[in-house]
Amino acid sequence: MFYPRLLFLLPYLLVLLAAAANSAPVLDAKGCTSCPNLPRTLGWFSKAAKVVEHPQISTWRDAIETEQGKLEKAEEQLSKLRASSNRNQAKITRFEDQIVDYKAAIQEFKEKIDGFQHRHIR
Repeated sequence: MFYPRLLFLLPYLLVLLAAAANSAPVLDAKGCTSCPNLPRTLGWFSKAAKVVEHPQISTWRDAIETEQGKLEKAEEQLSKLRASSNRNQAKITRFEDQIVDYKAAIQEFKEKIDGFQHRHIR
């Protein structure tokens, strides 16, 4: 049997239900190939929209980071080689060529990112 006197509890129960629904965990979508853009939280009560970077730009940024690591290692090896008493010109030339190639690759990835953002982000 329903007790009409208990209706005063209804608003509190609704608030409790909304809080429970808001704090429910969202499944991690890292392994999900059919839902790559699934947000980590529902975001109903979030104040600001979250900006998600395009996957292609993320890939290029990772490539830039990798190339910068290679560039730093090559510059370090070159400076060690120039400081040593055994100055092998072939190795010095090889490292100088690698440094030029790494800088060109980094510049190419930066241009790709800029071009992509110019075309797709207005």
